[in-house]
Amino acid sequence: MRYPANAYAKALVEALATAKGSEDERAMADRFVALVRLNGDEARLPSILGEADRLLRAGNNTRRLVVESARALDVKMKELVASLANKGDVVEEKINPDLVAGIKITANDEMQFDASLKRKLDDVFESS
Repeated sequence: MRYPANAYAKALVEALATAKGSEDERAMADRFVALVRLNGDEARLPSILGEADRLLRAGNNTRRLVVESARALDVKMKELVASLANKGDVVEEKINPDLVAGIKITANDEMQFDASLKRKLDDVFESS
């Protein structure tokens, strides 16, 4: 490990900002990955890219919303989620059978709204 993930991510975001819209954008990304491999940090690429994504979203003032439910969302729930999202937000739907019922929404891997039956059952059993 030569550099921390956030340093790599910051460098990637700045490099891509200078190449934005140019044909060189893809080549720059390829060179970045080659540099990370050369430094022996290839195993850390997922965390580097995750941090770069977070930095880009912060710079664009957008969010990543992860919506988890026990089953596929119906039309009403999709409308509810759409009403919570701002223009440019990335909405990711995940099916998590462990939730039993209800919904869990996480914004930017930081804030969480958990209205799942699993959380309610966990609360009941923790308090007894």
